[in-house]
Amino acid sequence: MAARAPSRVIVVGAGHNGLVAAIHLAACGLDVTVLEHARWPGGATASTTATLPGFVHDHCAAFVPMAAASSAIQELRLERDGLEWIDPPHVMAHPFEDGSAIALHRSVEETVASLGAAGAAWRAAMERMLPHAGALTQSVLSPLPPADLAKLVKKGFSQLSVREKLAVADSVWASYSRGVTPAADALAALEPF
Repeated sequence: MAARAPSRVIVVGAGHNGLVAAIHLAACGLDVTVLEHARWPGGATASTTATLPGFVHDHCAAFVPMAAASSAIQELRLERDGLEWIDPPHVMAHPFEDGSAIALHRSVEETVASLGAAGAAWRAAMERMLPHAGALTQSVLSPLPPADLAKLVKKGFSQLSVREKLAVADSVWASYSRGVTPAADALAALEPF
């Protein structure tokens, strides 16, 4: 006797992953129920007034740019349903007990200025990474690379034997032939590191 496909699904968690999964399941015609323990949906993409009245904080704020860049979120076209992405000039800040703070700005130079002695290192890192931002973002949001590519990252391509380099090349070629290219592109972009 063949197993019947489910017609009802329960998704546990109304964070970004749960909501995207629920939307896709509902689009396939399934009856979907989403359960969430928190007081509001959104998980790492939720905003709240966590400190003083009038100050809105992005809970897990570092995730929000990844959500905005995610093809899974973009394909939902949530803007047509009223979603507004807030794009502040100060991405995030960290205050210290002595009253000083550091801030991550959209401007590299403003961030450098807020970092004091560490500013020069930040500038150098951004000069190397920003030209590869697209490949890095695509890599982070893509499926995991094959195990051979993970070995490449761990050991470093220059340290691999000829046999290992050929195995990695075969793995990368297989990935490209399956359309899984971002991880390899990002690794190639980071070769100078």
